[in-house]
Amino acid sequence: MVNYLLKQIWWIIPTLWFISSAVFVLLKLIPGEATFLQEEESGVNSASRSAIYRQYLERTGQNLPLFYVSFRSAAEPDTLKSILPISEQQFLRSMALTYGNWPLVAEFYTHLLKLKAISKKQSDPQLRSYYQKQLTKLFEARDATTLQHILSAIEQTHQRSTTNPAILAVCEATRQSFTQLQQNKTPYTKYIPVFNWHGGHNQYHQSLRNVVKGDLGISLRDGRLVHSILAEAIGNTFLLSLCSLLMIFTIAILLNFLLIHEDYSWLRKPVLHTVYVLDTIPLFLLASLLIILLASNQYLSLFPVYGLGTISEEATWLEKISIRLYHLAIPGICLTVSSIPYVISQLNAAMTEVKQADYIQTARAKGIAEWKIVRQHIFKNALLPLITLFSGFIPALLGGAVVIEVIFAIPGMGRLLVDSVLARDYPVVLGIVLVMAFAKMAAHSIADVLYYLADPRIRFS
Repeated sequence: MVNYLLKQIWWIIPTLWFISSAVFVLLKLIPGEATFLQEEESGVNSASRSAIYRQYLERTGQNLPLFYVSFRSAAEPDTLKSILPISEQQFLRSMALTYGNWPLVAEFYTHLLKLKAISKKQSDPQLRSYYQKQLTKLFEARDATTLQHILSAIEQTHQRSTTNPAILAVCEATRQSFTQLQQNKTPYTKYIPVFNWHGGHNQYHQSLRNVVKGDLGISLRDGRLVHSILAEAIGNTFLLSLCSLLMIFTIAILLNFLLIHEDYSWLRKPVLHTVYVLDTIPLFLLASLLIILLASNQYLSLFPVYGLGTISEEATWLEKISIRLYHLAIPGICLTVSSIPYVISQLNAAMTEVKQADYIQTARAKGIAEWKIVRQHIFKNALLPLITLFSGFIPALLGGAVVIEVIFAIPGMGRLLVDSVLARDYPVVLGIVLVMAFAKMAAHSIADVLYYLADPRIRFS
């Protein structure tokens, strides 16, 4: 048994590596990475936003290549990622892949920046707005006809609105630069692959090294350490899940003792029908009903509606736990009621199957008391399915309280996961996934130990 558990623990390492690698890849595939820093903000010019974004990339390590090896086409320069904002970077990548001649693409881009700068200096607000819209369309355009049409429209508008030779010269140079790019394009270069070796100087290596060291990084939202954020959230979720887990299995076991007893078999149908009805009630509706019944002033105003309350620094650990439990009463009841139907039905099916075995009939024929038969024979032989349910509920409740925590404003793992995904806070998301994965593997190990204790005949090899 000990050797088996050691092997299980050893397999945790490659499993966590695989999960962290998969999460890293999936998070990098999500479009719109850190684009919130590129959004327009009042009082912040484009240069300042680009500087802030570059600092953000350097601070979070996202300025590094993704993996040990990268490849690109010969048409793309290796410095393309340093061009900001992202919309202009994507425009240049498309132009490079379409025309291939990067020096001429870069020259054309330089003229566009000059054109963009003089357009912002227009004194007429309507004219300035027109130029901004046209330039936005230009950086979104990909085909030559559309680009030529937008450039011609901008040049004609400048000719009608100004006689400044410097402005007209920029317009003419921009148009000529694009014409030269069309005449000297080399589109075949996009089919020539270029490989680069980055060694350990890449995002994946840095992320994996930090995870091995126990450093999950910092949150992209508030700059706090990820492990401190997880420590705060997991404590609340663990308390909620532990209380719910104890209530679920205590009620399920005691109730099935009654249902399986011969003298109380008449309770079987009404209880199972009630359980079926409870199982069909949506979780958010159940939460609303409990809030109205137990927290509303119109009925029983017994518990608070949301949050975890305020705890003073001078409070003892007993006072802290009592305050937490008081605020977690309705969420715990809600989570218990929503989860208990499945446990009751599964445990009842397992105990009913054991009840029909021949050795149970033999025990009754020997005159053994019914309660003793239920406790020592039926329940004991139905422990294996119960252990499977118990070990499965540990990670399920830890990560499955998302709806509950959002409804009742509980700062736990579920709510943190939702907020982090919406904010694209990738380090926190990765930390939550690793915690959930570890909880799942720990639950499997606990289940193996309980299997062995419940039935010593079970041997693990």
